[in-house]
Amino acid sequence: MIPFRTLCARLRTAIKDSPEVRERLGGKFLRTLNSGSAYAYKIDAAEFLKACALVGVEPMTGARIAMTPAPDDFNPMLLSVACAMHRHWADLDQRPAAKAMGISAATVCRIENGTPVSIEAVRAVCEFTSTKPLDYLRSERRRAA
Repeated sequence: MIPFRTLCARLRTAIKDSPEVRERLGGKFLRTLNSGSAYAYKIDAAEFLKACALVGVEPMTGARIAMTPAPDDFNPMLLSVACAMHRHWADLDQRPAAKAMGISAATVCRIENGTPVSIEAVRAVCEFTSTKPLDYLRSERRRAA
């Protein structure tokens, strides 16, 4: 997994080149991302994933991917189910699972309750479950089905 500060730098570079993306993301997200102290716990996972999809940056590796012109919203319930199922398959309670992910047990509880969390918590769960953060964006096709 790429360090978060490096990922933010790649995202900032990609956003800088696209006025349409800057307009869609809004000032608050951009100010947080551009601040010298863009800590992961301050950045909303939904906005961060939407930005990654818009500019074509993979949130775990920082690699360039195909851009998504109209990314859907982040679905915390999909992440919740993935985290809980993987934890149960691994036969882990929340505390040992949290330790394995490098986050607090309270954060695991929030994730499994579907509460919005930081992008760093989402990345930790994705590493634990071997999934990609952009997989948790709602899909129009899935909603229509």
